[in-house]
Amino acid sequence: MKVLQFRSDPLEVLGLGPGANEDEIKVAYQGAMAENAPEKVAEMDFEFRELARRRQLELTAAYQQLLGEE
Repeated sequence: MKVLQFRSDPLEVLGLGPGANEDEIKVAYQGAMAENAPEKVAEMDFEFRELARRRQLELTAAYQQLLGEE
C-alpha cells in the first residue's frame, strides 16, 4: 500500500493560497471532505477507501490548524 505523506502547509492541503479568509477556508474544506466522503468510495477497493480516510484526517488537521480549533 502506498504511504500517504501529509503536507505541512495547511493552505496547500486545502488548495488555497496565502491570505485565504475564513469563508474560503470553510468552503475549500467542505468541498474536499465531500470528495473524500465514505459513501463516495464505499464501492472502491480497500486501498482507495483507506487513502480517502487518511485524506480526510489530513484535511481536518489543516482546517483545525488554520481556524485555531485544535
